[in-house]
Amino acid sequence: MTDPVLSKMKLLASGWQTEIYDLDGRRALRVFRRLEDEPLAKYEMGVMQSLKAAGFNVAQVYAYRMVDARPALEVEWLSGETMLARMKREVLRLGHHATALARLHCEIGAFDVDFPLNDAKSVSSYLIGRSKVLDQSLKDFVLRVLDEVPDGASLCHGDFHPGNIVESNDRMYVIDWVGATKGLFLSDIARTYLTLSGAPQPSGAPAAHRLLARALGRTVAHTYLKTVYGILKLDWAQFSKWLVVCGAERTSYGLPAEEARLVGFLRDSHRKWKEGSVHPERWYRRI
Repeated sequence: MTDPVLSKMKLLASGWQTEIYDLDGRRALRVFRRLEDEPLAKYEMGVMQSLKAAGFNVAQVYAYRMVDARPALEVEWLSGETMLARMKREVLRLGHHATALARLHCEIGAFDVDFPLNDAKSVSSYLIGRSKVLDQSLKDFVLRVLDEVPDGASLCHGDFHPGNIVESNDRMYVIDWVGATKGLFLSDIARTYLTLSGAPQPSGAPAAHRLLARALGRTVAHTYLKTVYGILKLDWAQFSKWLVVCGAERTSYGLPAEEARLVGFLRDSHRKWKEGSVHPERWYRRI
C-alpha cells in the first residue's frame, strides 16, 4: 500500500474545512477534508483566479489536484501573519486594525464583478432550510425577511473577518473565498458584524479571560461598523434584517457555543415583528 502523500508533508495550518500543507516554501496545498467538497474547491479556484486576473490581492492558484482522495488547490504560500494574530499582539491598536478591516471590506464591496458567482439570497435560503436548530416558525419568519430584502450585484466574501486576512510583504491579502457570492453587500457586512461581536470563546479559558475577549470583540465590532457607516451610510432597517438572515444561516454551520445567542436573537426579533413593538431598524441593537 502506498503511504499517504500528506503524511510526508509539513502541516502549516488547519481549519474546520481545510488543511494547509507546505509544498516547497513558495507553494502550498489547500486540502479540503471531504471528497464531497470537490465542487467547492473548484468553485473557489475559479473565484480566486478571476479575482487575481482583475488585480485583487488574493493568492495565486496554480492547479487543482486530488491528494489522498481529497480535493486540493495548489496555491501561492503567503508568508505573513493574519490580522487576527496581529490584533492579539497589539491590543492597544485594536481601533486601528478594526478601521483597516472595515476599509478593506468596503473595497471588496465596491469591486466590479464580471464573472459567475453563486447568488447570495439563494445560498441564504439553502442554509436556512438545512438548519437543524431552528423550528419551522422561525424558519418561516427568516425566509419572509429574506424575501423582503432587495437583491444586489456586489462581490460578497461570505466569511470576512480578521482571521481571513493575511498581511504579507506590506500588502493585505484576503483568503478563503469558498463562500463568495454576488448579492447585496449589506449582507456581507452583517455576517462580519455577527462574527466580530459574538465570536464564542473556548470553554476552558478562565471566566475573566472570556469576559475580556468578549468586550474586546464588541469594541472591534463597534469600530468596524462605525467606519463602514461613515463610508456607506447604512440603512439600519435593512442591516437588521440581514442580521436576522445571517444569524439563521450560522445555525446551520456555526459553532454550538453560538446557538443560544443566535436563536435568542431570532426569537426576540420574531416576537417584536409580530407585535410591531420594535421597528426593524432597532433590531440590530438586540444582538
